Amino acid sequence: MSDSGLMYFAGSSESCEVTVAIKNQQLLITATTDNASRRIDLFDLDVVPPLPSLPCEVLLNDGSRLEINGNTATATQLYKANKGNRILAWLESNKWACLAATALLPISFYWLSNSVIPTAAMAVANMIPPSVSHNIDEQVMELFDEEILTSSELHVEQQQSIHHNWQQLLSQLSLPQDQFELFIKKSEFYGANAFALPGGTVVVTDDLATLFVDHPDALNAIMLHEIGHVVERHSLRIMTESVGTSLMITYFFGDLEGMAELFSGTALTLLQNKFSRDMEREADQYAIQQLSSIGASPEAFVEAMTRLQESLGEEKSQPLVEYLSTHPQFEERIQRATQ
Repeated sequence: MSDSGLMYFAGSSESCEVTVAIKNQQLLITATTDNASRRIDLFDLDVVPPLPSLPCEVLLNDGSRLEINGNTATATQLYKANKGNRILAWLESNKWACLAATALLPISFYWLSNSVIPTAAMAVANMIPPSVSHNIDEQVMELFDEEILTSSELHVEQQQSIHHNWQQLLSQLSLPQDQFELFIKKSEFYGANAFALPGGTVVVTDDLATLFVDHPDALNAIMLHEIGHVVERHSLRIMTESVGTSLMITYFFGDLEGMAELFSGTALTLLQNKFSRDMEREADQYAIQQLSSIGASPEAFVEAMTRLQESLGEEKSQPLVEYLSTHPQFEERIQRATQ
């Protein structure tokens, strides 16, 4: 038994009508033109998975394409010759399978995004070499210097004192001097704040340094918190999680108007993503532990949190809300430091 079809030749828009049949595990293609006739083993064929109401599409090994009515006997045999196509065809035609898939989709999405991707991101982050992390820092600092950071306006003596304390911290903790670098910058955008980049770059703003000008141990607690982010590789984990999540969304739902490109730039990823509360707690714990290691009291961390909370004040309630959206509440952080 033979069926009719339409063949499109490789590298050309030209096509011709053909008859097709399956015999002895071969697809026989017969046409009025010699260059269209074929005899091809079934295992050499690439049969596109069936879609309802669309023709059966067969990709030939020479790049030509054959279209057959999906309801014909030949199309059915071609689908059955491929196990993956049989399973897909059954899933697409079975309403209970479709309902089950619909129910399992959000469960799978939640499991992948909250368990699989974070675990994989941690493993990948630990494999990224320091040279890559330092390149990321350079890119981000170039972008930040153009947009939100300017040269410090603190007195030279105050900057030197902060850098001296920084070097002492690294020395006391036996951290490599060439891996960590401190910048003091003025920033209207960040205000009294500090942040760390994956390669070991830590930025302290003028406002933060001024807030703790008479409380060096409290400033050390803040810098230790940022060092904790670097040691725990939080930035790299955030970046790899973002890439993994965007790829997962693209896989499940399609491109979604360039979703993949949203996370393609390293600097953009760091700008758009904040540390999770769990990561902030890890960095807090690192700072508290290392304060004891350098002979300082954990009360320095309590003092840092208390002064930060007071500095926000009621007149800056909106920044406080934004800060608490990604950080544990001050009371929780203070309580944990005093335990």
